[in-house]
Amino acid sequence: MPSSSRLIINTWDGKVILSNISQIYKINPSLISEILISKDYIKVEHGHAWLDNIIPDNVIIDIFARAKGIVFFSPGQLINHSKKGINTKNAIIAPPPFDRDQFYNTNTPALFGSGIYAGFISKKKGILNIFKFALENKQYKIDLFGPVEEKELLVDMPTNVKYKGTVRPGEMLELYNQYTFAIHLPVIYESFSRFVAEAYLCGLEIKHNDNIGFFSYPWDFNEPDIVLDELIRGKEDFLYYIQSKFNLKS
Repeated sequence: MPSSSRLIINTWDGKVILSNISQIYKINPSLISEILISKDYIKVEHGHAWLDNIIPDNVIIDIFARAKGIVFFSPGQLINHSKKGINTKNAIIAPPPFDRDQFYNTNTPALFGSGIYAGFISKKKGILNIFKFALENKQYKIDLFGPVEEKELLVDMPTNVKYKGTVRPGEMLELYNQYTFAIHLPVIYESFSRFVAEAYLCGLEIKHNDNIGFFSYPWDFNEPDIVLDELIRGKEDFLYYIQSKFNLKS
């Protein structure tokens, strides 16, 4: 968060944005109760509140119910939470922030049939689905990047799939532009999928399933410039919403 917002994520200093509540709950469950009783807060839902099956359902529902406001990263994410009984009347939908010069098509020649996945290497992120796709489409070669959560997934991979390790954020623009498509087939519902959005802005074809929040927006995805404008506007909407809920000046 920019310092001008005077908001610090997951802390008692000033106003509070509750973000990764499962991590807080694992470390100190009583802290959640204290915040609910004592503090004004905005609930920003990065993923899915029930993802890790750590927090009891009644606690999750209470966290959302007591919030001054709620921020979801996509229409699909809001729908998924409302089906679980979350009251979303005090919510807005705003994508994660993007800057105009972060990701774009550099028109670098890419190897035909080359694919990229960047993210956690885990079953819930759909790595087995990528393997299945690769086995059924031997004409493609797919490179995987990211931290490995389940090492057994790197054993006996399809021959046309390679794990390439991790990469620094500053290298992603150049990396994306080396490929013709990005692939993401998660098992869980992705609140937004920044990886997919970044790859899309770099001009890659996106091979995906219905679990990608980014594609739940009613945007014209044939027009990347229009989509980028919407992403930038989302950042402005998010900051305005937070400031207005906490009566902060810009």
